[in-house]
Amino acid sequence: MENKVMQHVNVEEYPFFFAKDQEKLVKLSYLELQENVLKPYLAQRDEKINKVMAANISSRDKKLIITELKAIAFNYLNDVARIGFIDKAAVTKFIIDVFDASNPTPEIFPAGPQFYGYIDNYVRYLETKAFLKIGEEKIPPSQPIPYFGISLDSANIFVKKYSKAQWRFLGAATNLPLNIVEQYTFQLITNSIVNKELRQAIDLTSAFQKLFPKSEHLIPINEQINGLKSILAENENNAAIKILANFENTQSIYEVIKSLKGKVVYLDVWGTWCGPCKEELKFNPELKAKFKGKDVVFVYLDLDDDNLDHAWREFIKVNQMEGLHLRKSRQTIVPFWKELLANATDKTEYYPQYFIFDKTGKLVVTKAKRPSQKDELYTQIEEFLK
Repeated sequence: MENKVMQHVNVEEYPFFFAKDQEKLVKLSYLELQENVLKPYLAQRDEKINKVMAANISSRDKKLIITELKAIAFNYLNDVARIGFIDKAAVTKFIIDVFDASNPTPEIFPAGPQFYGYIDNYVRYLETKAFLKIGEEKIPPSQPIPYFGISLDSANIFVKKYSKAQWRFLGAATNLPLNIVEQYTFQLITNSIVNKELRQAIDLTSAFQKLFPKSEHLIPINEQINGLKSILAENENNAAIKILANFENTQSIYEVIKSLKGKVVYLDVWGTWCGPCKEELKFNPELKAKFKGKDVVFVYLDLDDDNLDHAWREFIKVNQMEGLHLRKSRQTIVPFWKELLANATDKTEYYPQYFIFDKTGKLVVTKAKRPSQKDELYTQIEEFLK
């Protein structure tokens, strides 16, 4: 019965504000975000909650579904900040106001998967709020960061050595009850495994085991990590996963494209840290099957700093990302963006972005369709195969 109620209220319904023109969305002011996004979306959520309350299901099931409805609303609202807003201060204030009004304690425990996604976004909100406090209160780098308990100097070393996921594990452990931290961290590790982020999964599991040495989750986690290690071993010598030789010295995207003349090139600008990028990777097998045997090649331009080089190389092999790869840091990717967006009306450098080059090496489609857009993308590529 509860499944019918969840279907009736469409718990995971894609929000109306993402279905609209994102180029207009990213230009909204703080007040416009309140009026055009927050108020109507929360009214829609509350209407769904009222339907759940009126349903003929148990009190426990009502609490579980309502917790998920509230969580997914916060998750989608948080995603608003990830799409390249022009007014960064406005969207930051918007997200802080949204999460200031939230409660990280669920109405029922254990909660559903959306709740732990919300907890992840709640820790990100604490991070944003902490760094605002650092600026406003002029907290020196040697002093503890609010909500996290370690200095900025130590935090920079910590994130470089491990990952942002490990940093958020620290934030959760510092600010939330341990029962929530255990389930949340299990979700972090599970997400890392699903996304085939082997290095991150290994590091998180090590920290998790120290805090929860008797957790029931440890056995299945380690079994799945061993599975990823096997995939990595199988693809260590996969010639179809090609890393561009001396990519560190490559100064222009056209240095890469000129070696591929005679082929249509689909360029994916992405990062191992980028959630939407990794979601799109799931559609790559279907995309590549569509153009198998045709004059199409796939190039992946990754944004990751030099300290993540090993993790990037592991990631592309574990994810079996056949194609040509190169990696740039935040500093060295700048000229690539200038080239790619030179003739674009919208020069926003958001991730992921896609570009199509024709067989002569000319950039013919800026901000091309995503792999998840399937037929729309296939049509774009096919136009240059004629």
